[in-house]
Amino acid sequence: MKNAAFGLMACLLISSLAFVSCKKDDSLQDRLVGVWVSSKVKSGAIDYSAIVKFDLDLLASQEFDLDVITNLPPAGSNTQSYNGDWREDEAKGDLILTFNNSTTPSTYEINDLTATTMIAEIIYEGTRYEVTFQRQE
Repeated sequence: MKNAAFGLMACLLISSLAFVSCKKDDSLQDRLVGVWVSSKVKSGAIDYSAIVKFDLDLLASQEFDLDVITNLPPAGSNTQSYNGDWREDEAKGDLILTFNNSTTPSTYEINDLTATTMIAEIIYEGTRYEVTFQRQE
């Protein structure tokens, strides 16, 4: 009788552990939603972090707000604001922004994505930039 009770308890324990360990992974879309601020912007060996900053808000509704802040002496700081719709390409791991008033999307190739950091590459006017974003709370 003790062996049967022990076997039943062991079986229940193993079943409950198996059930808990089957957590569904978040989709790329779920992992992208949030506010992202650039901490590093570079092209090749040139660091543009002191000159340009990206503030990107990816909403769960698949809309986005993007502020690109440039600081060029002697002109000073300038902010360009954009918005539109975004989507992800799960197969390629890309983030695709379609700006309002434009039909040409901008593709961010995501090289690394964690809970707090996203590293993406974009091509702007023929130049490839690597942008490191930090998730904001």
